Amino acid sequence: MKRKYLLITMLIAATVSFVGCFDKGTEDSHQVLDSIVLDNDAKATGSKNTKLDIEMIAKTEGISGTDNSWGSLINDKIIYYTIAPEEAGNTNLAFQNWYLDSVRVGDITDNKDKETGLNKISWQDKDFNGIVFQDYTNSREVRVVKDNKGYKFNSKGELEEIGVYEKFIEKYGEDNRQFISYVDGAIDLYGVGDDSNPKIVLLDIINNEMYEIDAYAFNDINKEVFNDIPDINDRKLVILGIEDNKIYVSLEAISTSTYMRDDSSIIGYIEGSKFTPILSSDMGIDVKVIGGAIYSNGKILFSGYAEDKNGIWNYDINTKKLAKQIDVSDESLFNFSLNPTKDKIIMTGGSYEEENTKFTMNLASINENLELSNLTSVVSSKNKSGIKSLAGWSDDGNEFYLYTSMQRYKDVIGPMETSYEVYKIK
Repeated sequence: MKRKYLLITMLIAATVSFVGCFDKGTEDSHQVLDSIVLDNDAKATGSKNTKLDIEMIAKTEGISGTDNSWGSLINDKIIYYTIAPEEAGNTNLAFQNWYLDSVRVGDITDNKDKETGLNKISWQDKDFNGIVFQDYTNSREVRVVKDNKGYKFNSKGELEEIGVYEKFIEKYGEDNRQFISYVDGAIDLYGVGDDSNPKIVLLDIINNEMYEIDAYAFNDINKEVFNDIPDINDRKLVILGIEDNKIYVSLEAISTSTYMRDDSSIIGYIEGSKFTPILSSDMGIDVKVIGGAIYSNGKILFSGYAEDKNGIWNYDINTKKLAKQIDVSDESLFNFSLNPTKDKIIMTGGSYEEENTKFTMNLASINENLELSNLTSVVSSKNKSGIKSLAGWSDDGNEFYLYTSMQRYKDVIGPMETSYEVYKIK
């Protein structure tokens, strides 16, 4: 069987990341979306003029590492690991076996450096090992495989078993070592098989369920439903969530040069071998998802165009009601991250018009109907070396962590220095 390392690139939309977009100029304190306001139709979402009270309670010293180092902060722990290739000198991730080489777990202390005022980190070395499976779009998201079982780093800096991986490895082995993580790490997607029988395998980490989808499952169904879309199978698949064995997805036509959506998106769900559309131009609602999208409780929240207007939108599947939550300026987009208790959301934004030189991050309250309120600016600037990105949430959802990766040498791709900030929602 031919190994399909590149299958995943044909099936899945590349995640647009604002990490590592470096500004060679001076400080840029412009907000991406200074026109953000709650839309008139969204005023009922509550206390639109009341901002959340947040405070930065810690900022760490810079963390340095080798080219093969990544850091991940979860619940006040910094998990910093290095990986090593099976064959020295071969750094092609797609065709190389990588192994966990070393792991350090750090606690952010109250002890501050007298000169810089930055919080010091207390490190502890861990004796972990195993094969590394790595997120195709986010090198910081990894799974560790050993003894035919899969693990992830938990909030305490320990390896925690992911039950569904044993079933996946038993059936497909350890050859498929690249995945894409969706829904804040709750769903892993793998492309498996060969040219004659490509498959998409979804691992529902929360519920320990494995779903196998024929990559050509849309062929006959979509010819019946979407008569005017000949390139349906060229669209990219983005996973929004899984509920009651229904896999909610967005099919997006993405320009490889700009990552903008050239044609309307199609949002629907897969159940068994059948795809059922929810939103599409053929159904009378023209939607272009250009940022993130999430599904929960019969609702869809997405960033993009609807009714030829850009914004953050809420769609109720049962009532078929589309409501704009927030006005968004043209060519700007947001990606979303829900906290573990699902009552707060971080919205990270950028603008393609400005070639990603503008950046913003906002915190908001969110309810079970995916309605937003208490919009609060967290970050609206980009520094000389990089931009701040979300590293994760505390288990109780009341703290979130940002990191900044700073390139040491201008115009040279090389080792990075990473620092973290801890914010508390009061």
